[in-house]
Parts: sequence; C-alpha cells; structure tokens
Amino acid sequence: MTKTDQDREAFETAARSDGLAPETWDEDEKMYIDSDTQWMWQGWQAALAHERARAASPAPQVPDGWKLVPYAVTPNMERAAATAFERGDPTWPALLDAAPPAPVASHEPASVKWAKAALDTLAAYEADLGEPLPDDHEIGRIDESRGAPSFRIRVGHIRQLAASRAIIQE
Repeated sequence: MTKTDQDREAFETAARSDGLAPETWDEDEKMYIDSDTQWMWQGWQAALAHERARAASPAPQVPDGWKLVPYAVTPNMERAAATAFERGDPTWPALLDAAPPAPVASHEPASVKWAKAALDTLAAYEADLGEPLPDDHEIGRIDESRGAPSFRIRVGHIRQLAASRAIIQE
C-alpha cells in the first residue's frame, strides 16, 4: 500500500464520521465525485504535505555570539535594564541577559492543533450557553450560495478526536 493510499484510508475513516461521501472515489479520475469530499481531501493532502515538510526541515541555528530575543521587551527585561541604569551599568547587556530563552518549535501535528482549537471554541460556546452541547449536535458553516452546510462536524466527533490524540485541556 502506498503512502497516498494510507493517507486516503485515514481520510475516508474521518470523512465517513463527518458525514462526507468517501465511497464516491473514482479510481480512473483519482478524485472524489462528491465535491465536498473532494475539497476536504485536497485540504487533507495539503495539511499533510505542510506537516511533513515542516517536520523534515531543520530548526534554525543561532550563530555563536548571537541570541534570539523577543520583539517586545518583557517586564523582566525592563526591570533588569532599569536596575542596570540605576547602578550606572550599560543597559544593553542587562536586557540581553534578562531575555527569555527562545521557545522550542512545536512539532505538534496540525490535526492536534485543530482539535485543541476546536475544543477551545466548543468550551467557549458551551460556557456562553451555560450547558454542554450533546454529542450529536452539529456545528459548522453554511454556504449561502447553496443554502447547505459547506462544513459540519458533530460535537461528539470533536471530543473523540481530542481523546484519541490524548489532548488535555488546560
């Protein structure tokens, strides 16, 4: 089985649970006849390509004698500079010494980031309602030109995705 076949198999499993039509795959055309499923398949492939390219790219290197610093001065950096200034010491080295370390790049897959964002959105929506939504409730976006959902997903599926990827809400 090729990597593309494996990707399509994983996509079709998710697509079925989201109410799409993965059974419309046309082997000759190498595409889904159902346009919504085809669009989602193209997005799935693009996300996988992005994640694979990002995972394969090396982390940026900081040359000797250089330090990564945040764009905006942090409160800790401000205090260090003020203390150095009051003592009559140079402020620049104090600012650099107080700069936080550069964050480590996250190699979290896009699907996990998406699931976390979906859970956050769901939590905010439920907080506004004052009660949890049932698992069979669908959320999504309506395509006004067709008067039909262009994207929809069941609340229970969001929770399943999160659980399957061991996402812990903080």
